[in-house]
Amino acid sequence: AVDQAWGEAVLPLLGAYAALQFCTWLFEVLVGTLYALAAHTALTRLRVRMYRNLVQQDAAFFDAHVSGELSSRLINDSGALQSLAQFTSQSLIQGVVRLAG
Repeated sequence: AVDQAWGEAVLPLLGAYAALQFCTWLFEVLVGTLYALAAHTALTRLRVRMYRNLVQQDAAFFDAHVSGELSSRLINDSGALQSLAQFTSQSLIQGVVRLAG
């Protein structure tokens, strides 16, 4: 009788705890997904704007700047933002693993 009463008291608390953990995980996944999407969109816009501005320069600009330097700038600057997006994706994966583990 005591075990049954204890089980009836603890079982709803365990269910509430599990539901709370699931909601926390779901929120982490949602935030991670939205953040990764925003970072990807920002990176794409940055690359397009940088390329558009580069193409619109006159010939004297390209005479003054080495093409390798410009290419390096395009790749490295946008790569820094891509690293941020990858970090966010890793956080998303950690959330999934946390739920499974």
